[in-house]
This record gives sequence, structure tokens and C-alpha cells, in this order.
Amino acid sequence: MDDTTAPRPQGATHMSTNADPLDTILRRAAPVDQASLDTPEVHDAIGAMLAQAHSRGDVDGQDGADVLPLTGERTGSRTAARRRTTVFRAAVATSLVLAAGTGVAAATGFLELHTGVFGEPGMTENDTSELLRAASPEVPDLLRSYVAELPLAPGFDAEPLIDRFMAGDHGLVQADGLRGQTFFWSVCSWELSWLDAHAAGDAEAQDRATVQLARFPDEPVLGDIDGAGVTESLRQIAAAAQAGDPRPIQRDTDVNCDLDIAR
Repeated sequence: MDDTTAPRPQGATHMSTNADPLDTILRRAAPVDQASLDTPEVHDAIGAMLAQAHSRGDVDGQDGADVLPLTGERTGSRTAARRRTTVFRAAVATSLVLAAGTGVAAATGFLELHTGVFGEPGMTENDTSELLRAASPEVPDLLRSYVAELPLAPGFDAEPLIDRFMAGDHGLVQADGLRGQTFFWSVCSWELSWLDAHAAGDAEAQDRATVQLARFPDEPVLGDIDGAGVTESLRQIAAAAQAGDPRPIQRDTDVNCDLDIAR
């Protein structure tokens, strides 16, 4: 096995309202009262712009009003993925983020989780799952539900992941991206559990972790988030666990596992 372990994708695709230079230019040139964005007139105008762009071929996808191009990051390199959108589409996306991220909060004081906006098909920077508001108070429960689907190893806790996510960039995040973050958190918990059991000579705990590590390469979520050979890497980790070889597992945890993971 190669000694070089590639960093995994971050798992969550964000569109921030302040991370892109175009956003900064638009805000400085035309400051907006955010409370005024969630109006029928704004929604109609954005819909008309998207429909017109779609008719000209500027927007890819089946329905210009329901898609939104994204940019993303990968862990390790921290290099933003190459933008594949036109300036026109980016400007429309900025308007959508501002409207989707502020209108409900201004009207009700509660930030709804769902936007009803989905990722554009055929893009490398995003999947087609729904964009969710990362600052919504509903996000922690959603993350916990994903953890319940794919439990952590005994003694590990997802709360540090949830706390860190909620303290981070509050733009938009895709649903499959959130699921991907909890997936990789679970992978790390079982890798670390395997290493702990191996070091302690606990054959029973090591066997439990080996069984779980063998399941990860076949998890359905990998079909949406694997763009960097993650499935093959997990197969190699599973094979090393089965063979009782801690070296590939240790290398993977050194590269990909968060030091803040609780146990």
C-alpha cells in the first residue's frame, strides 16, 4: 500500500455570503436592507432573471429557478475548488443566498432549515441535494439524526463536530454534505477505536471495529461525496484492519481525523 494517504473531501459543500470577492463588490456597490429581500417582487425578479438565463443557455439544468451553482473546499489543501460559473450566474446566486438566508429570519425571528433550492446537476463542486441554512437551530438535530443512522464507535461523541460546525461559516450547506461530515466522523471513530483495541490487545473490540470498517466502502453516501478516491482508500483501510496491520490505519487517522474528536 502507498505510504501517502490523500486527505478526504470535507464532505460539506458551502456557499458563503461573504467568502467570494463578487459578493463583497456587490455589497459595497449596492448595500441592501436585508429585511426587504423576502418580498414577492424580489422573488419574481430573481425567478425572471433565472428563467431568461435558462432560455439563453446561461444556466444548466432542467429548471433555472430550482438550481444553484456552488463552490467548495477540500480539507488538507484548503484550496477552493475552481469556479465553473459565469459572472451573471454568480450574481444571481449571490442574490439567492441573501434572500434565502435572511428573509425568514427577518420575518419570524427563526431561521428555517430548508430553502427549497437544490444543487445544479452535472457539476463537480456540488451534488443535487437541497441547500440548507447552516445557521438554522435545526442543524444540530439533523446532524444527530445522521449519526443515529451510522453510529460512532463506543465512547465517541459527535457533539464537538456539531459545536464546531455551528460556530463556523453560516452560509448554505448541502444536505449530502452534512451527511458526509458525520460519515467521516464515524469513520475516524472506528479507526481510532481499532487502533486503541490493537494497542491494548483487546481482540474482541478490535474485531468489532474491523467489522464496521469493512462496511464503510459500501455506504450509499459515498456515491454522492466520493470525488477523490475515498472509496478505494476505505477499502484499503478495511483490508489492513482485517490483516491486523495498524500502519495504514494510523497514517489515515494522522491525515484525516480531527484531533478534537471526543472519546
